[in-house]
Amino acid sequence: MVYLDIIVDNLPGLLASLLACFLCFVAGRIWENRKRLKLYGLTCLKRNENVRISAAYLFRVVVDGKYLLIRGKRITTQYQPVGGVYQYYESARGTLDGLAFQPDDSMKSNSSDPNDLRIVVPRKNVIPFLDWFDKGIGREICVIREFREELVEPGYVSKAALDAFSPELIRHCDRKLGYSKHFKMSEMLVHDVYEVRLSQEEQKRIVEYASKHPGGELILVGRSEIERETFEQDGSYFTIAPTAGETL
Repeated sequence: MVYLDIIVDNLPGLLASLLACFLCFVAGRIWENRKRLKLYGLTCLKRNENVRISAAYLFRVVVDGKYLLIRGKRITTQYQPVGGVYQYYESARGTLDGLAFQPDDSMKSNSSDPNDLRIVVPRKNVIPFLDWFDKGIGREICVIREFREELVEPGYVSKAALDAFSPELIRHCDRKLGYSKHFKMSEMLVHDVYEVRLSQEEQKRIVEYASKHPGGELILVGRSEIERETFEQDGSYFTIAPTAGETL
C-alpha cells in the first residue's frame, strides 16, 4: 500500500513527464519531416496538374582537384556530371500505372530508354511516387550502368575501373516542387549524389584526354566554374548544367 500511495501522490508528475516526452517526440518527428509536410501541402493544391519528375544519380568524380564533367547527351552544348536517370522494371508497371504516370518524351534522344524514370504524374501522386521510389522495389538500385556506358565503354577509363567501382552515397538532394521555365510545367528533381574515387592510373588517363581534346566529351573544371555554370577554354565559352552544383 505504501508503494501505491507513493505512485498516486506522484501520478500528476509522472503523467506530466510522459506528456512532455510525447510532445517532444512529436515535435521532433514534425521537425525531421518538415520538408515532407511542406511538400504534402503543395501537392494538395492543383491536385490534377501534371508534374514532371526526373529521378537520377549523379557522380562526383574529382581528378587532380578538379571536377569531371561530360558533354550532355540531349543538350550537347553543355556539360554535366557523369550519371543518368534511374530505370524501372516491368514488375513496377502496375504500380506506376496506378499513379497515372506518363513517359516524359520532352528530352527524348536515341539513347533514351522507354523505362527511364523521367516521367509525368498528377500532382496528387507525387508523394505516392516518392514512397514507391524510396522503397527501391521494382526499380534500378545499382548505379554502375551509367558509369560503364559513359566512361568505360568509350575508353576514357579502363575496364579495371569496373572492378574497383565502389561508389559512396554522399547525399539525397532536396526534393523541391517548383516550376521549370524550360519545360513550362511543375517539376521535381529526385537526385542522389555518389562519389567515385578513381585510381591514379585512371585519373592520368582522364587528364591526358582532357588536355588533348579541349572542348571534347570530357572536361575538368574548378568549383568556381561550376558555381558560375560556365567556363572558358581557348577563347570559347561553354555552359555547365545546374545539376553539377549538386555534386559540390
